[in-house]
Amino acid sequence: MSGEINQLFVALAQLRKLLGGAIDKANEAMGFADEIGGEFEQELSTDIDALQTTLQELLDDLDTSIDEGKTLWADEESMETSLRSGLEDEENYKVDSEHIQDERDQEKSEEKEDRK
Repeated sequence: MSGEINQLFVALAQLRKLLGGAIDKANEAMGFADEIGGEFEQELSTDIDALQTTLQELLDDLDTSIDEGKTLWADEESMETSLRSGLEDEENYKVDSEHIQDERDQEKSEEKEDRK
């Protein structure tokens, strides 16, 4: 599962990089539209502004998803550690219980031998 989680974060990081690049390209396009000026600039600047806003919202949502993913991963690791600890405690209890039972059986066996 850890491998899949790492792959997920790699994919999200790549997506974040692509979105950042798209925002940079939108800024570049805005600069070209400003240079051209006139009606061309007026029409395109509105569309590019809307595009930049959408891209920034996507980037913000992606950052939120990455943060939530990191939190979930940390929670899962904590839960696995806790579960492992509980299983180890249970195994230790079983071993101790078996050891105590073996000692009792040995004592009973010795008592029977002593009675004979």
